[in-house]
Amino acid sequence: MLVPLSLPFFRVDVIHIVGPLKFEPFGGLLALSFLIASLIAQRYARKRGTDPAPYADLIIWMAVSGVLFAHLGHIAYEPAMYREDPMKLFRVWEGLASIGGYFGCTAVAVWFFKRRGLDPLKGGDLMMIGFALGIFIGRAGCFVVHDHIGKEVEDSPAWAQTLLGPLAVEFPDAARAEAKGREAIAAGDEGAIKEYEYMLERGARYCCADEGSTRRCACTEEQSLQLTGSWVEYVPFGAIGTTRYDLGLMDGLLGLFIFFVLVLMARKPRREGVLLATLPLIYAPVRLVWDALRNTDLGGEVQDARYLGLTPAQFGSIVLFGLGLWVLSMSRKRPVWPAPGTKPWSDETPATPSPRRRG
Repeated sequence: MLVPLSLPFFRVDVIHIVGPLKFEPFGGLLALSFLIASLIAQRYARKRGTDPAPYADLIIWMAVSGVLFAHLGHIAYEPAMYREDPMKLFRVWEGLASIGGYFGCTAVAVWFFKRRGLDPLKGGDLMMIGFALGIFIGRAGCFVVHDHIGKEVEDSPAWAQTLLGPLAVEFPDAARAEAKGREAIAAGDEGAIKEYEYMLERGARYCCADEGSTRRCACTEEQSLQLTGSWVEYVPFGAIGTTRYDLGLMDGLLGLFIFFVLVLMARKPRREGVLLATLPLIYAPVRLVWDALRNTDLGGEVQDARYLGLTPAQFGSIVLFGLGLWVLSMSRKRPVWPAPGTKPWSDETPATPSPRRRG
């Protein structure tokens, strides 16, 4: 591996605040991302002299549709799981795919703006600024629970190791996993005990001498403890002792970068729709690269289906890029807004200086 630097593994599962009050990072940060996106859009609307109220209402529609379409998008990642248990279609909290959420939010936003008699391009311009920061906040939730584990750094191209290696996560080794397993069993964790007994009785493919095996093999006590420890820390056993890209972190930083780009662009008048088009035109090509770094060896819920060698998100990114080009072409025929000579990021009405008194 060309880059020895990497981020240490940590996981923030649930933060207990006081009494029964607790904060679940993934869901909490996802909800916060929609709220912040709305507040930023409202602020820009006020500065540009438009009604901020629709952006407060829109966020409720986007939050509901985003989660629903994200769940529907997840079907493309694990179709076999939904065929085996069709009831999972109705458990929207059990599987989310961001690319499905993006399309859902886009469709609902267009419908909402038209229903309110607002221009979708102008409304989209303001919403995209907040949405970009929302990607960063929402993906922070993915990062702290490591639910988007990529391939091993050493198995990636040299350019990726050099540029993205420092953003990879060094997952706990077998010794730590075994210690965590012993600790959980000694503490009487019923789930850990069941996992340990299951591995001893039923085995796992990771316990086979052939690393590429897809069948189950009996596990030794040591292996069972290691598998139990990885279960306790929500880490796929195949990731134990490896350094892998964290796609949630990478996608979040991309959203933060786009946010700063849009903020700078918004400091001067642009044609209607330009800011709206900018996000997918930057995001989609990079997301194509990110998804090329997804794992293909961990199996289960952290391994994504491929179609013609591409992930569903890569197909979605191609469509997003096309939509960005389409919006950009439409914007060429639209007027510049705010009106030339105004400052989008200044107060709507400048303060009037007090008249000087004559002595």
